Amino acid sequence: MHCGVPDSHDIPTEKAFPLEYGFDALGAVSYNKGCFVGQELTARTHNRGKVKKGLHLVEFAESAAPPGTPIKSNGTIIGETLSGHGKIALAHLRLDAVAANRPLAAGDAEIVRVQAAPTGTS
Repeated sequence: MHCGVPDSHDIPTEKAFPLEYGFDALGAVSYNKGCFVGQELTARTHNRGKVKKGLHLVEFAESAAPPGTPIKSNGTIIGETLSGHGKIALAHLRLDAVAANRPLAAGDAEIVRVQAAPTGTS
């Protein structure tokens, strides 16, 4: 989690898009060979650069919000917390909202720092 790599419980079953969870940076997606469900969409998204969400490490002012807590910016949900430890958590966030550099919070917990996880999508 501290390295920005999601654990199996961080990835929603049958709803996760591989590029949003850093599978490409982990070498788990091949654009040259193989066949898997969603391969055409994954390759098309990669080639067009249209990934809309990605993993980020977020630091809270106090302790990390529990997994599954919605993260809001100006009252709009832009993602959710995943696993965390202490003040740091992994979060799945909309990239456009992170780029806007507005204050973020998960419930009552203030987020003081956002850093893109080391993936091919950020």
